[in-house]
Amino acid sequence: MARIKSINFYSVGRMEGCTCDRCGQYIQNIYTVTFTDEVRMNFGIDCFRKLLLTGNLSDYGMKLMKKELKSLKRWQELFEEEKQKTEETDIAYQNLQEHVDWKPDSAWYGRPWEEYHEWMIKEWFPYRFEECQKAIEKFSKVNFNREEKESK
Repeated sequence: MARIKSINFYSVGRMEGCTCDRCGQYIQNIYTVTFTDEVRMNFGIDCFRKLLLTGNLSDYGMKLMKKELKSLKRWQELFEEEKQKTEETDIAYQNLQEHVDWKPDSAWYGRPWEEYHEWMIKEWFPYRFEECQKAIEKFSKVNFNREEKESK
């Protein structure tokens, strides 16, 4: 049994995946879990769900865990989208530059897109990931079984 220290989620392309450390299948949707004993494992979605079930969380605890994982997954998806944006495709930045009501109050009005984009990548998203990890720390006392159970 092991305790979870942190969880990250990645959705990668067909050629960028890896194998699940629990079942050995090739995966593209990867939950990377670091345990308190510094062991780091990659799980596919199904094996990660099985891992969660070994923690004997109450229904409410499972609901909270799923909520935090959904949030983490969504922030990761938005982060990947943000990395692909250009000045022409970044609607949020364009709105900050064009919306009449926001011009006087916006810290980003009149500032270059490159500076805004770098801030989003290096500060805004990492802060969101840090907040998700803090929420996941609530489960740091729950023991999980990392290994696949042998079928009898």
